[in-house]
Amino acid sequence: MSSPTPRDASFIVRIWWEGRSPEPGALVWRGQVQHATSGESIGFCNMVELYEFLQRWTGAYNSTDQTAEVCLEKPRRS
Repeated sequence: MSSPTPRDASFIVRIWWEGRSPEPGALVWRGQVQHATSGESIGFCNMVELYEFLQRWTGAYNSTDQTAEVCLEKPRRS
């Protein structure tokens, strides 16, 4: 097995609903992501925070990287 490159990493991501919201009865998403190797984790409340954590461990997104571009596309529903 080859050694990991800076772009290879494993994460544990948990996402759940919480009832805390400025609007009565509204639910909001909350989450936690953990880098599996280091154990470092953060809580997040939006996809930008999640993406920034993942980006820090895997490297900046390069617009010429076609693999990363495909992975960021919205999945198609069948």
